[in-house]
Amino acid sequence: MRTLLIYSKDWRDEATLRLYKAFTVLLQKQRAYALEKIAAKSPARALVFTYPCGWHGDVLFIAPYVVAVGPFEKDAILESVLALPDRVALTLLEGGWTIEEVFKEFGPFDIGVACIGAPVKGARRYVHKMVIIKVEGPVGDLISTLYAPEDEEADEVITAPP
Repeated sequence: MRTLLIYSKDWRDEATLRLYKAFTVLLQKQRAYALEKIAAKSPARALVFTYPCGWHGDVLFIAPYVVAVGPFEKDAILESVLALPDRVALTLLEGGWTIEEVFKEFGPFDIGVACIGAPVKGARRYVHKMVIIKVEGPVGDLISTLYAPEDEEADEVITAPP
């Protein structure tokens, strides 16, 4: 059951895409650390917010069924999906999706995953367990400065080392 579905609403914010690409490179180690912690929970269905952590092809290893919301680079993700075993289904949502639309169309979800600073207000009520990844060090300070994160509703906070 290898499946890749891409839904893109009219949305193109070049500044956001540039930041996403930069965070994809800068936060590789932090995402790997968080991925290990999340995978240990063995979720079956995951909702992942790709921005600002720069989640990329690594979202494919979180759960057998993943819905990723936010910007992404289609070419690289397609190569990753083609290399995966048949048990993985990935849905990518780019554009102006609300959390309610995502849940109604693709839910329910065992776990929600977001980086601190992600626009996930209210997401907790749509997932069984919400995990927020807090990045420490200069990059974490940069994320906090750029996005002035509020207290997200998290069941668990994973603090990734700098």
